[in-house]
Amino acid sequence: MKILFVIKEEDPIDPMNVELLSALAKRDGHETFLNVLQHRNLADTMRKVQPDVIAYSGKTGEHKTFYKANRFVKEAYGDKVFTVMGGPHPTFNHRGIQLFGETAAELPKANGDATSGRQRHVIVERSDLDALCIGEGDDAWVEMLAALQKKRSLDEIPNMVTRSNRKLHPEPMLRERRIDLDDLPYYDRALVYDKTFLGAFPMRSFMSSRGCPFRCTYCFNYDWNKTYRDQGKLGKLHNRYSVDRLIAEIQDWRRMEAEKGYAPTQFIKFYDDMFEFRASPWLVEFAEKFPREVGLPFFCLVRCDIFAHEEKDGSVKLNEEVLVLLKKAGLQSISMSIEAGNNFIRENILVRDMTEKEIFAAFDLMKKYKIGTFANTILGIPAPVIPHKGDPDFDNKLHKAMNETKLAYVVAKKQVEPGRNGGKGYPAELDGLMTRLEAKPDETTRSEGVQALEALGLKHDPIEYDIQSVDINIKCGIHHTMFPRLDPYPGTVITDYTMAVGAFDGNYEKLHSSYDTTSSFTCFTPKQKMMQDNLSFLGQVCTVWPWLWPFARKVLIKLPLTPLYWFMFLVAKTYVIKRYVYPMKFHPGNVFHAAYRVLLVEYKKFFQNSNKDENFYTKPKGWRAAATPTDVLGGRWEA
Repeated sequence: MKILFVIKEEDPIDPMNVELLSALAKRDGHETFLNVLQHRNLADTMRKVQPDVIAYSGKTGEHKTFYKANRFVKEAYGDKVFTVMGGPHPTFNHRGIQLFGETAAELPKANGDATSGRQRHVIVERSDLDALCIGEGDDAWVEMLAALQKKRSLDEIPNMVTRSNRKLHPEPMLRERRIDLDDLPYYDRALVYDKTFLGAFPMRSFMSSRGCPFRCTYCFNYDWNKTYRDQGKLGKLHNRYSVDRLIAEIQDWRRMEAEKGYAPTQFIKFYDDMFEFRASPWLVEFAEKFPREVGLPFFCLVRCDIFAHEEKDGSVKLNEEVLVLLKKAGLQSISMSIEAGNNFIRENILVRDMTEKEIFAAFDLMKKYKIGTFANTILGIPAPVIPHKGDPDFDNKLHKAMNETKLAYVVAKKQVEPGRNGGKGYPAELDGLMTRLEAKPDETTRSEGVQALEALGLKHDPIEYDIQSVDINIKCGIHHTMFPRLDPYPGTVITDYTMAVGAFDGNYEKLHSSYDTTSSFTCFTPKQKMMQDNLSFLGQVCTVWPWLWPFARKVLIKLPLTPLYWFMFLVAKTYVIKRYVYPMKFHPGNVFHAAYRVLLVEYKKFFQNSNKDENFYTKPKGWRAAATPTDVLGGRWEA
C-alpha cells in the first residue's frame, strides 16, 4: 500500500514518530511518502501519490490543523483513502473526537467533572478520521496496515479506536508496553530529510529510551502510566535501547548521510523524557563506548534532583558520579527544567518534588563541570492570589484564594497521592477560616487568612509568581532559558485543576499549537497576559545580561513593546545556543538561509494565530515561503 504521512511544518527536531512508523511500514513492503502542510501542496501530493492511507501524529493545538487537512481529504476522496491519527491528543482526548460518518450522539460519555479525574468535553471535535491510535502505536500500526491490506476489521486490534469498537469498549483495549526496543527498525530519516531543511542541518535527534516515572501534573506521563496501570499493563516505566543498538543506529546513519550527501552530523540531541536516573550499568557502558565509537558531543534531558538531594536537616548531598559519566561520554549541554520559581506552585500545583536548594546545587554543579545549561520554566500558572487591602470585594476574593489553595491539594496533589485526604501538607486551619469568612467576617479573620496564605508563599499579584520564575533562572546562571505559558492538555492533572478553579472550560479548540504564546486562561487580564509575554522574552535577555533585570522587572515588562522584546530574545537566544548549548559550525552559504527559516518558525510560534484558516493547497511564493519544498516524493512507483 501507499502511505502518506502528513506533518504540519518543518522543525529542527526530527519527527521521530513519523520516521519510525515509516520504517516499520517499509519493513513490511509498503511505500511511504511525506507531505509538509507548511509547503501548501497537499492537493498536488494527493493527486500524484494516490495514497491508500494517510497518517497524522497530533499534539493538542496542532490537532486543529490536521482536522482541517483531513476534512479536505475526505471531501475529495471519501472512502478511497483511510485516515488515522495517533499521538498525544487522540490518546488523551479520544472520547471527544468524532470519527468519519459518526454522530456526536455515538461518542462515549465521559461522566464526571473537573475534580473527578475524568475531564469533561465541552465541544465535540469533528475530525472525519477513520480511526485513532492511542498509546504506544508501534505494533498497532503494523497490525492495522496488515488488516487494511487484507480488508479485515480493525476492531480487535489493541490500541486502535474505530466507530464500531468504541461502542463495545468505551475504554480502548491496550496492549503491554514495549519493553524490548532493540528489534525496532532504524528511523527512516531520508523520508523527512529529502523534503525539509533537516538534510542540511548538522544536529540529529535520537531517543535512547521511553517513559518517565515522575508525577509532574502538567505532563502526560503520569496519566499515561495510570492508564496502563488501570488495565493491569503498566510494565516497566522506563525502557531502553541497549547501548550497542543505539550506537549501531547512529553509525548507520552517519554512513548513510555520507552516501546521500546530507550535512555531516556534528551534534546529537537525545530527546528522552529522562535520559538517566543514576550511575546505572547502562550509563557506565555508554560512557565507555559512545566516545570511542561515535565521538560526538550531545545534549540530554534530566532532573536537578538526579544530581542534588536535600536531606532532612537542610543540607544538600551531591551525586557527581552521574555527571562524571555523562561528561566522559561527551555531554556538552543539559536540560533541567525548573518549571516554577514559587515553592508553593512547584510543590503543590505542579508536584515537581524538587526543592529550591536542589535546583541551585544542580546548576552550580554544571558550572563546575563546564556544562551548557537549558531550563524550561512555566509562566501563567493559575495560582491563588491574595487580595489587596481596600479591595471592595476583599472578603469574596480572600475566600476564593483559600478555596483555590485547597483545590491545589485536593485536585492537583491528591490525584498523584492516592489515599490522602486533601493532599500532603494541607493546612487544615484554612477550612475553619473559610467557614468564619462565610459566617461573619471580621478584621481578625481577614488578617489571619492573609497571614495563612502568605505563610504558604502565596502572592498578591499573579505577575509576582512569573517574576519569581524568571528571577530563579537568572540567579542560577542558566545559559538558555525558555518561559512557555501553561497549557491545559487533555489527560493531565493540571487540566483538572485549572478547570476546578474556573481558569479553563475544557475547550481544547482554543489552544494554540505552541505553548510559547499568549496564555489561553480566562483568569488573567489582557495586561497581565502582555506582561507574561514580555517576561517570556526578557527572561532570556536578562539571563545573558543580568544587569538589565532590575529595570526590566520594574519598568520594561509593563510597556507594550512585545515585538521589540521578541527580537532582543532572538538575539540572546542565538548567542547562547551557538556558544553553550548546540555549538555547531555552519557552512557560510547556509547561515543566512537557516537564520531566515528559524526567524519565520519563531515568529509563527509566538505571534501567528493558529485558529485562522490555513491554506494547504496553494503554493506560497517569494519571501512568504517559510521553506522551499522539494519535488521528491519517494517510493518505488516513481522510479
